Formats: sequence, C-alpha cells, structure tokens
Amino acid sequence: MRNGWSNHVLISISGSETERFLNIVSFHGLVLYQVRRKPSGIEADVKAKDFLKLCCLRTKADVSIRILEKRGPYFLWKKTRKSRVGICCGILAFAALYVMSLFVWDIDFAGNMRYTDSYLLQFVKNEGYKPGMKISSVACDRLEKRLRNEFDDITWVSARLEGTRLVVEIEENNTASAKEKEQTPCSLKASKSGIIARMITRRGTPLVKKGDQVEKGDLLVSGLLPIYNDSQEIVGYEKTNASADVWIKYEENIEITIPRSQTVRHYTSKQVHSGLVLFGHRFCLPQSLMASDQEELYIEQHQWKLFEHFYLPFYNEEYCLMKYENATVCYDDESLKKQADQKYLEFIIQLEKLGVEIIENNVTIESGPKDYRMNVQFLLEANASEKCTLESQVQELQKQE
Repeated sequence: MRNGWSNHVLISISGSETERFLNIVSFHGLVLYQVRRKPSGIEADVKAKDFLKLCCLRTKADVSIRILEKRGPYFLWKKTRKSRVGICCGILAFAALYVMSLFVWDIDFAGNMRYTDSYLLQFVKNEGYKPGMKISSVACDRLEKRLRNEFDDITWVSARLEGTRLVVEIEENNTASAKEKEQTPCSLKASKSGIIARMITRRGTPLVKKGDQVEKGDLLVSGLLPIYNDSQEIVGYEKTNASADVWIKYEENIEITIPRSQTVRHYTSKQVHSGLVLFGHRFCLPQSLMASDQEELYIEQHQWKLFEHFYLPFYNEEYCLMKYENATVCYDDESLKKQADQKYLEFIIQLEKLGVEIIENNVTIESGPKDYRMNVQFLLEANASEKCTLESQVQELQKQE
C-alpha cells in the first residue's frame, strides 16, 4: 500500500506491449500502485525513486511512458520554491503575532474627569502595570483595589483585559464629596470687599444685611445657632453648616496694555516626514529633523492595531518641522484696538462663566508712542461668599464666657 506522504508519480503507459512491460516490471521487483486501464493505455502510480528504473525497462518493450502528475512533499517544495521566502515570512509573522498577543500593549482609561489619562497612567506604571507586561501577570483585582485606596474621589473601578489592551473604567463620586462638605459645620465669609446687594439665608444666623459695607474675610452668616431658654437667654449654641446666597456689589479695575512694536514669527519652510516606533525605539527620524533655534517640531503618533482590541507595539509618527524668523512689526491704532478688544472680550466671557453680573463699566483709551492701553472700571455683582471653619467663633465665645 502506498504511503500518502511519499513522493510518487502518476504515469500513463501506452503501446502494443503493455502487458509484457508489466511482467518485466514485476520481474524486477518494482511496484505499480492503483493500476487501471484507460482508453489511451494504462495509468498507475509509481514511487519517484522507481520512476527512472521504469524508464530503463521501457527499452525492453514497445511502450511509451508519459508523466501525468507529480505528487508528494518533494515536488510540492520544488513547485513552491519561488514562494518559500513568502511562506517562511508568513509563518514567522503568525508566530510573532502569537507572541505579541501574550502581552499588554495599550492602557486606556474611561470615565475619569478629575484626573487626566497621563496622571493615571503614571500611577499604574509605578504600580507595575505598563505596556509590554505579560497578560498573565495582570492582576485586575489588585489594580482596582490600589486605585480605590489611593484616590478618595474614585468610588468604583473596573479593570479588564480586552485583547492586548488593559481597559480601566472609573467613576468619580463628586456628589458624595459635596454632600460630605455640606454636612460639615461651617460659617460663611465674604470673598470680596463691597456692599451687600441682596441676601438669601437658608441655614445659619445672618450677621449682615442689605446695604452693609463688608471687607474681604468678614463673617456674613454664622454657623452657630443660639439656643434660648424660657427666659429668652442664650444657654448654648448649635452648630450647623451655614448656607446662603450673598450677592456683593464691588468694583474691579483692569488694564490691558498692548505694545505698539511686537515680535512675531514668520514661518519660512515646512518639512513633513514619517517615522516608526517599534517596541519603544524610534526609527526613521533624521538628525535634520531635530528642532534647533528658530524651529518648531510637532509629532503626531498613531498606534497600530489589527482588530478593535488587538493593539501592537508599533506606532507610525508624522514629524512636522517648521522654521521661522522673528520679525518686529509696528501696529497702528486700529490693529492695536482689535487686540485690546479681543482681550477685553475674553475677560467678559470669563466673568460670565463665573456667574458675575456686570452692572456698569467705564472704558478709557490711552494711545502712546510705545503702547496702547485700555483701562476698564467695572461695577460687578457676584455671589461672593465662601465657607470657613467655626473654630475662631467658638474661641471668641469661650473668651466672652
């Protein structure tokens, strides 16, 4: 019986003396497999090493031998000799992908608002979790516990592996912190100096009223509630967390100065190149792309991935080197006014974000030979109260007693 892994040849034997040829083959101890008669003659399989012997015996009978097909590992290897390098590269590539699938190559954070990705990444790196570590060494439970213990604002953590990526989802409990602060006994003091415009007290004892002049740091609402007896005498104090909205009207002056002569950058050339980062090592970055004086280098990096969660330790980078020259430009009053108006608008937007109401503003312009000045006097109104501890009040009451 022929071995399926042996090298053999499918041949066709034709001629007037095929039976004589078969007897000669049998006499010399050669074996033909799967002999079958066809209209054109006889087809059979023969081992590759016996084929040359058949060719020698062919001269003893009036037959011709024709090769129909070559089969076996040797012929397959010979047939694919032109693509051997490709096959080897494919095998090596699959082996490399398998090895890389055993490591973590990317760490991603989700749900973080208070802490930046870079800050959390540095923390987990210090804990031993970094790109390039073995997946089998990743202890998600331990990482979750360390994050909860280290950051009080983080109340829930879920760390999981997705392919070659370590995903860390967190939740920050800002509401709990706010409630905790609200439950702490405190008073309210002025954060601005001015006149009380209006006041709404929810908890605590108000110490000022509308129209009073206050200085920064003055107490507005006390967190000590007096306790009276039947004779309306104060017999003690109850501590509470004072809560009130106290709007203070105050003045604020700003000065915007724009130099008439300014140094600006004129970009003269731009070079864009591509590079690779393999396993943390940067390649294809010419020395000419290293930024020197009067040059700016911008690098944009993208990590490779095969599938959604199969990240690789490879990055392609885009390098943009921009050369510039410093030049001194003298602006006229119209251009300087536009710059000053822009800064003024930015200040107004910032006030609106803080919830400050503009009651009145007076603007004066001074245009000199060296600069352009815009002086603005604001009359503002804002909820200007902040919490403070009760210790100073308690100490003062103890002294009075």
